[in-house]
Amino acid sequence: DFVGGEMTLKGVTTGASIVQVATSSMHTMVVLSDGTVKAAGRNYYGQLGINNTTQKNSWVTSNITGVSHVALGYEFSIAVLNDGTVQAVGDNSYGRTGVQNYGDGLPWRVSPVTGVSELSLGDAASFAVLIDGTVKVAGKNNKGQLGDGTTTTRYSWVTSNITGVSQIEAGFYWSAALMNDGTVKAVGNNNYGQIGDGTNTNRATWTTSSLLTGVSQLSTMGAADNTHIIALMNDGTVKGLGNNNYGQLGNGT
Repeated sequence: DFVGGEMTLKGVTTGASIVQVATSSMHTMVVLSDGTVKAAGRNYYGQLGINNTTQKNSWVTSNITGVSHVALGYEFSIAVLNDGTVQAVGDNSYGRTGVQNYGDGLPWRVSPVTGVSELSLGDAASFAVLIDGTVKVAGKNNKGQLGDGTTTTRYSWVTSNITGVSQIEAGFYWSAALMNDGTVKAVGNNNYGQIGDGTNTNRATWTTSSLLTGVSQLSTMGAADNTHIIALMNDGTVKGLGNNNYGQLGNGT
């Protein structure tokens, strides 16, 4: 995501400035300073929030206002509004939007979670860090990636078994949390060692990433087969963990 600063996007013509750009593998949203949202890309499940399922190859206005920031997952979108409420649109298989009995598609609907400071969306799961440092989760949980101690799919928001979180990143069937003290905890699929505990054992409970300490920011993506993570350290260096099949860790191998 891009947040804040000066930026120009081709085709976005408005008197308001751009405050955030969010992307998924196939659709993009731009949050403007007036609380409106521009959207473009794939729209098969209505994830652009324009009350239809027509793909848009140029920017259109999404049918939502008063938006603070958005997060995009695979075929769905979730927005945090200025009043602290949350709305979702798009694919709801596995309950990924946190809206029970929503089905798939449109329009934007209220998702019953409040007090959200940050969102991260994975392939079919959602993570909301609350202002108090707790985490709410919804969606697919086949590898225990929701961190609630089970592998039960959650069709509405439940509390994950972790507190003291400043940032969370949803990967493909796994997730990682940056703690307030600069340590990292992770849960779920660990087939490439992305959990960071020195093993390839899947974890159904949050596990300390012993290979990552002194972290200031995490980055990964919930797209299919994304099984690596990049960490910006407090000293300005960068570390990577997990799958390196395309050299994505940048370590020369």
